Amino acid sequence: MANPDSSIRSEGAELYVQSILMLEFGVITSRASRNMIGYDIIAHNLKKRRDCKISVKYREASNSDGFRFTHLNDFDYFVGIIGKRGKIGRSSADDRVTDMLAQVYVLTRQEVRKAVRKDGKNYLLPRNTKVLAESRKDAWNRILHYLELQ
Repeated sequence: MANPDSSIRSEGAELYVQSILMLEFGVITSRASRNMIGYDIIAHNLKKRRDCKISVKYREASNSDGFRFTHLNDFDYFVGIIGKRGKIGRSSADDRVTDMLAQVYVLTRQEVRKAVRKDGKNYLLPRNTKVLAESRKDAWNRILHYLELQ
């Protein structure tokens, strides 16, 4: 059974991404309908009439197996957030983390599609994949470039 607060953390991750884009970069964003498959946020450049669909996924445990996808064609960018809330199979009291800042990775749809592997009915972007590289960490400029804001 899923952790009862996983939906809260997932929504928080989406709000986090919106907040960074709006506060730090002045990008207008909107939440996608819950019925939209494959993406969660739309970032807008109203002057250029350009939009960017963003899929956001959060993993609480730093040792999770990775990010799961059901659809790989419905987003332009993926923002993966790896929290520091503990490890799978251990209580949060077991791992006192002093640095609570999450790791944020910004990937293109093409990068995700190349790195995923089939996992039953879904796709898995493994946690240890090379695509989750330091160069893609906090790489918000990739979205800004796509929107022609940079």
